[in-house]
Amino acid sequence: MANLAKIKKIQDKFVNKATFLTIYTQEAHPTEAGDYIDYFLPIREHQTIAERIAAAGELLNLETLPGPLLVDNMDNKASVAYGSFPDRLYIVLGGRVVYQGGVGPHGYVPAKVEEWLEKFYQEDVDK
Repeated sequence: MANLAKIKKIQDKFVNKATFLTIYTQEAHPTEAGDYIDYFLPIREHQTIAERIAAAGELLNLETLPGPLLVDNMDNKASVAYGSFPDRLYIVLGGRVVYQGGVGPHGYVPAKVEEWLEKFYQEDVDK
């Protein structure tokens, strides 16, 4: 969540050019795992799609996201297909992945998305 403010700034910059969305997947740090002591939003591991949707709703209650929020199914098909656990940034253009960021938290670098978008839209202006 620390990078969310950075993503929001990038979204503001490209608001009329790109759509930003978030896919809520399995919980990276469920409370029963005990790997975090200070939960800002304690969430147990989702057992049903209703629980996952409810957890996504809690996220929306806490934060304004820079675009739509989608929810992965209980087979984690989006997470598996994109290798996005625990988090990852992508740019999809014309149905193709044109940018794949590193796996978070250390590979989750919003500035790389901003650089890619700046270059892409500059090239578009130069044409």
